[in-house]
Amino acid sequence: MAQPIANQEHILVRLGKERFAQQSAPSLIQFTGNQAFDVLLNDLENTPHAFVLACLMDKQIKAERAWSIPCILMNELGRHFPRVLRLRATCQQFD
Repeated sequence: MAQPIANQEHILVRLGKERFAQQSAPSLIQFTGNQAFDVLLNDLENTPHAFVLACLMDKQIKAERAWSIPCILMNELGRHFPRVLRLRATCQQFD
């Protein structure tokens, strides 16, 4: 079997870099069909716990319902937990 040249990139690495460079702004992954909920779930920088909670909830119930649970919980618990207050504003329109 031929040995790769030390400076030669593997073809998959090269293709991956090319496709990554071609990407525009990341698109919104639609989990629930609800724009505000989906924005919250896609915001992994500020609300990673919402995504993790949705993953845990996605068991034997309709996926859209499971992925909506974090935003619904943020509405209900926001007044009691200071860290969640920031998220409440995102979900308030659905009270």
